Amino acid sequence: MAVSVFDPVAVPEGPAGVEALKSHIFGQQTGDAESLRITEQAITVLTERLVKQQDAQALSELLD
Repeated sequence: MAVSVFDPVAVPEGPAGVEALKSHIFGQQTGDAESLRITEQAITVLTERLVKQQDAQALSELLD
């Protein structure tokens, strides 16, 4: 059986996508190298989307 892997780049644009990225970033992680790589990618994708949306408040909250 194939294991489902979270793909931050495949998350749709919009509020639901932002929430999915946040949920992954702040959810439980296994701490292995692959999990950390995917979380880092999710942070990058989320940051880029918030900058693109010019949502300074959401970006500030993410960094707090």
